[in-house]
Amino acid sequence: MSLYRIRNFIIAAVLLILAFVLQSTVFSRLPFLRSAPNLVLVMTFIYGYAGSKIVGMITGMMGGLMLDVFFCDVIGYHALILLIIGFISGVWDSFFYSDDLYVPPILLILSDLFYCIVYFVVWYVLKAKFDFGYYLLHIMLPEFLLTFIAGVILYKPISLLITRLKEVPEQ
Repeated sequence: MSLYRIRNFIIAAVLLILAFVLQSTVFSRLPFLRSAPNLVLVMTFIYGYAGSKIVGMITGMMGGLMLDVFFCDVIGYHALILLIIGFISGVWDSFFYSDDLYVPPILLILSDLFYCIVYFVVWYVLKAKFDFGYYLLHIMLPEFLLTFIAGVILYKPISLLITRLKEVPEQ
């Protein structure tokens, strides 16, 4: 493994851990926020869309495993969903230009919508809690809004960092 791949892996791991820590500690404890932005999903989407399918899948798997270990009774639930989102984000990159201003936020919203619907089905419907209106207004919409804002803020700098890290300097 070359030093450039190791450097890229370390930078991605640090950014993912930072996103996880901010999501689970800082943003979830702010009293004026009803929900926290899903920064792990944002990082998974950005690494999948600006990086590649494989990088998005690895980022989603690692971020999902962190969420599962710390907050979930079942190991692998978040990891599988975020792995799928990382893969789909990498597939979308082949259909759209990464420089387009409108496509990444729309695709991020679709990714968050997929995440929230799967979460609702697994954790609410399977427990016979069918109050989708409450879930939509009190959990899904605040998370959409905050995740969208975080994604818009983080997309350009992190995607520029990813493209810069893809370039291998000449020796």
